Amino acid sequence: MQQRSVLVFFLFPVFISTGLFVNDAGTFFPMGTVEKIIYWISVWVSLWGIAFYLSKLLLKLCKFSTIRRALCFFVAIEISVWILRLLTPLMLAIIDRRRYFEPSYYASEIGYYPTNGDRLLEFVYYSSFPVAVWMAVNYLFIWFGINLYNQPQRSSEPAEKETAPSCNQPRIIQPVFLKNNPEIDPQDILVISAEDHYVNVITEKKSTLIHFRFSDCLSEMQNIDGIRIHRSHWAKKEAIEKVERQGRKTVVTIKTGLILPVSQTYVGCLEQLN
Repeated sequence: MQQRSVLVFFLFPVFISTGLFVNDAGTFFPMGTVEKIIYWISVWVSLWGIAFYLSKLLLKLCKFSTIRRALCFFVAIEISVWILRLLTPLMLAIIDRRRYFEPSYYASEIGYYPTNGDRLLEFVYYSSFPVAVWMAVNYLFIWFGINLYNQPQRSSEPAEKETAPSCNQPRIIQPVFLKNNPEIDPQDILVISAEDHYVNVITEKKSTLIHFRFSDCLSEMQNIDGIRIHRSHWAKKEAIEKVERQGRKTVVTIKTGLILPVSQTYVGCLEQLN
């Protein structure tokens, strides 16, 4: 599946550029058929690849909201267009020297002598279409759940049904959610609490908000001897100083003085502490 999706993803610019060279888009009459094929396939495939890798790089820095992710896509595409803006004249100079190095020849086509600004506007005009299609194809792949090139694939194995609340999660070596916070030692984590789309990772020294799903976060904490006490809270066992009832509610006190509620569903998990 991954190999097929890679092939299909990168065939899009080839097919679209084929339609452009048949239509003489942006190249005018001086170019022959072979030159137009080389020109448009080179432009589209280059833009496609540059934008794809740049967006991956930028998304690592902009993973906090949909708006920021969209901004990263936009910035990646714009940078790609400007990179191609620098490379395209070199390619055109090889294909058609007269157009880019003899202003009088170009003037005979458009009626006046071109400036660098004219060439820039022309390039931006004809690159806007690849940009729009690039975004559309990306969202098309995402919409249908197709794995893109060099992206992590979902497991094909069905997930096991959870028949009862689980206090512990599958064991891993190093929590991924601490990738951008290497200063936090997993062994120092006392509490993890869910806060909207973030988790609040609490140690004795500080608390840190990290953009990560709470359930995914817990699935990476089995190498730490902890316990889930609430749908929104996980605590390290040795950090729990006492468990007590406050009216109808059960609460735990962490050694930092923090008091956390215990869901009725997870009260049974606290028996492990006795």
